[in-house]
Amino acid sequence: MEKIGTGDVRAEITAHFEVPSMENSELKLRLQLWSNSYREQLAGKLAERHYGEKKAWKIRIERLIDTAFALILARHSQEIKLVPEARLDRERKQGSNIIPRYIDGSGQTIWFGVGASCKSYLAAAAAICVATGTRFLDEKPAVTGPVVYADWEDEGWVFGQRVDRIKAGMGITSDTDVHYFYARGRPIATVARELRRKIIEVGAVMLVIDSIAKSLGGEVSLKEDSAAHLFDTVIQSFQIPTLCISHVIKQEGERENARVEQYPFGSQFWDSNARLTWNIQAAHN
Repeated sequence: MEKIGTGDVRAEITAHFEVPSMENSELKLRLQLWSNSYREQLAGKLAERHYGEKKAWKIRIERLIDTAFALILARHSQEIKLVPEARLDRERKQGSNIIPRYIDGSGQTIWFGVGASCKSYLAAAAAICVATGTRFLDEKPAVTGPVVYADWEDEGWVFGQRVDRIKAGMGITSDTDVHYFYARGRPIATVARELRRKIIEVGAVMLVIDSIAKSLGGEVSLKEDSAAHLFDTVIQSFQIPTLCISHVIKQEGERENARVEQYPFGSQFWDSNARLTWNIQAAHN
């Protein structure tokens, strides 16, 4: 798979299946993969040819293609340079924390919790605070500027009402520099290019993803390590601090005899890939 120019990603694919009794086990294609529909068509052709159109295999192949697509975008999102060790900057850059203690400035921050724990309200409040320079809880933002809020959970009018309530509570009467990106029904690998363009257009200093599970699409299991790595690859390609909303389940976990509420739901890599995690709990819990 390769990137040609500014708007063309092409793949020359050879699929080989080691099944001795299968005839025509190789399939060679050269396709344009910017379009989600083309990637779906490719997955469909491979599944039909080798698995008799079994839906489960089509889904697995789609995940593989989307992962490769995200990797190639990340690879070409910035020029790769080698820097001699002696020239490395030992000082942390300004903005190493967006909001000290709560949102890291050099990668993913994950806020996770059970349903109805006000995760989305807190994320919207954090976005408003970063956009306006208003104190968030007990900390003042170290970096202020435009924020992009990418929403896979709700409609725009829901987010708008939420913002109005938060602003009223803060005493903010003017418009804020928070920019809403409606993404429901579209996996993050599919909208990555469009979302990256919007981030650049507004000069955003922070991105909010609400939420991780919905952004990956309904057919992807958060328990798979590959899902965590795919998400991390796409987020890194944005080159912007990102606050991500995630969930937990209410049951006993086996990870180091701790309750699963202590970790984002799914693979252990959700926790290890993040620079900072917070467990959000409602006061009555």
